[in-house]
Amino acid sequence: MEKELISVLIPVLEENNLLLSCLQTIFEQDYPNIEIIISTKHKKINLGNFANDSRIRVIYTSEDDLAMMRSKAVEKAKGEFIVFLDPRGGLVGQNALTRMFYFIEEKNLDVFISNLTKFANNIFRIETGKNDILEEINPINYYFYLKKFRELCLLEGKLIRKSFAKLIDYGQSEQKMIEQLVKLKANVAWYYGNTFFWRKERGELPRYNLAETELYPPVLPKQAISEEQIPSEINILLCVDDNYCSKLYALLHSLNQTTINEVSVYIVYRELNVQNLTVLLKIATQLRMLKIIPVKIDDYYYEQLRLISLHNSKLPLSTYYRFLATKLLPQIDRIIYLDIDMLVTADLTTLWQTPLGNNIIGACRDLPFTEKENSWSYKFLGNKGNDYFNAGMLIMNLAAMRKINLFERITDFTQKAANAFLLDDQDALNFFLQDNVKILDSKYNMILSYIDNIENPRPVIVHYCGFDGVKPWNLNMHVNYELKVKYLNCHRKNTRDLLYKIANFPKVSIVIMGGLKEKRKLESLLFQAYPNFEIIILGDNAFSSEDFADIKYSSIESLAELVNAQGEYFFFLDGKDYLKKYDSLLNIMTVAINNHIDLLLTQSMQLVEKEGLFYINKESKQLIPIEEPSLTAFNDKHGNDGGASSGILCSKKDFVKFLNENELGIEKILQGLYERVLNKYYLEEIVWVKVE
Repeated sequence: MEKELISVLIPVLEENNLLLSCLQTIFEQDYPNIEIIISTKHKKINLGNFANDSRIRVIYTSEDDLAMMRSKAVEKAKGEFIVFLDPRGGLVGQNALTRMFYFIEEKNLDVFISNLTKFANNIFRIETGKNDILEEINPINYYFYLKKFRELCLLEGKLIRKSFAKLIDYGQSEQKMIEQLVKLKANVAWYYGNTFFWRKERGELPRYNLAETELYPPVLPKQAISEEQIPSEINILLCVDDNYCSKLYALLHSLNQTTINEVSVYIVYRELNVQNLTVLLKIATQLRMLKIIPVKIDDYYYEQLRLISLHNSKLPLSTYYRFLATKLLPQIDRIIYLDIDMLVTADLTTLWQTPLGNNIIGACRDLPFTEKENSWSYKFLGNKGNDYFNAGMLIMNLAAMRKINLFERITDFTQKAANAFLLDDQDALNFFLQDNVKILDSKYNMILSYIDNIENPRPVIVHYCGFDGVKPWNLNMHVNYELKVKYLNCHRKNTRDLLYKIANFPKVSIVIMGGLKEKRKLESLLFQAYPNFEIIILGDNAFSSEDFADIKYSSIESLAELVNAQGEYFFFLDGKDYLKKYDSLLNIMTVAINNHIDLLLTQSMQLVEKEGLFYINKESKQLIPIEEPSLTAFNDKHGNDGGASSGILCSKKDFVKFLNENELGIEKILQGLYERVLNKYYLEEIVWVKVE
């Protein structure tokens, strides 16, 4: 079947040698059916070796009028689709037109728009990474795309169905031409690949002109809200999935510790595995000041959220669950939404009783953005950028939201605009509700990365968010700031305290062989979620008692002193090696307890510091009975995961018994234990990092 004819239209205002280069990129295309129309005032235009090619037609205009050249070329074009090119530009790659037409045909598009690449010093600067993603541009999201991509200020390089190209007013700016296509409700799509280029000689790419823009996304008009009746009982909304459920513990525990009156906590989820649901039920019995109420999202509302594109999202769909509050909690008129990566440090009654007036939400400024004039908040909201709020804490007037059908309105907006957002649902809420927000004191959502030396005001809610990745469950070796360290460790302590309440975890003595000298290793111990452990250091210790937060530690001079350890289990780490994840110890102890294991060897990944590279083995996460007759044989098979003394868990009674019988080094003792104990396993899951 013959492909549709594509007409490539090149208006030439002034002759230059770059036209021949442009033509070369067109004739190199593997697309089989093209024509080229050059519109110009110049009678003797130089076409070089292409002069006699039957696919080229030259049409003449009476003057150098770009609008006339374009409209006349469209009129003469025979193709079903057209592409405008500047003679100083061209197409990228031999398959540019093929790629364009593939998406036009596959998605029944009217207009195809792509990234351009810059061409300078004979080098193309091509962006990659999303070349298989196509996104709709519509009247609601056009404004956001315009601000993100300069390509929407150019007519050049677009593949346009001729029936729409004939409707364009070529006397207006190129930005207005693209906007006109969107307003005509053409089926327009954005592609992240590169199909045309811009030469450095042409100068800077054009920027959008906000004054020319007529297509603005809808915002919720300012609402006239009757005086709100604030309930006496505080309601809290939390949204989770299986990946984030375990990170919720510190927030729940801190809320229970700080509240002076009972609080109802609604935990919204779609699916949770049996383990997470069981833990939540146990937590509900232990936190006496919290009434925990799980709320499952039904199929209908979940499918509505699934229509929101996550192509550009850094977060899971669960971040949008808060949109459902009015539907899932019909009996609740006011609620405080909290992100799970938060810690409550004081009673929330004052926050809860804050009147919102004629606003449907209350929120705090996102200070890392609003305090910087060139940040995303000002690019996104313009002169309202100073009121860009962080959506991690929201007081929500659910009664007012129901009256205006907010769920339907904001999901419709988000479904059409989500791909253009930088910060997902936070951007959606900020833009759509921009005229209906009461800005609250930042102490109610104090972002950890923005806390400085002066603790004023004292945060009521600490939020562990931001692009710096400072999370309590991450390694944060670069954080030396006393106040930040304090709040990181406070979060970790709350997690451990709650876990200790809900289960009888045996104590583990983490034995550090060769001394504790690296902050990375110390941090990997301090961020462990396992609620009952001590640190025993054999060798030099480079840290003071303050560095250990609330973790008990001691130093010993010989293995013989391990008989005094308090743990029922020993876990050994050697040299510079460190634990990989915040739940590493929790996971291996759960496995050991559930399977009555006496000796557990665990998998590692390797960090070669001089190369700055990690070498990661494939992990099955299976628990494998050990059958090799010796530790040497095991290491030959599993890449030295049982070598030295790293990543090995054993019962104290077996270790001490063997220690009393032999005056040996740690390697010999572990080899002896390996050969003696019967119930030994290998966990093929990366638990620790071996540092070379």
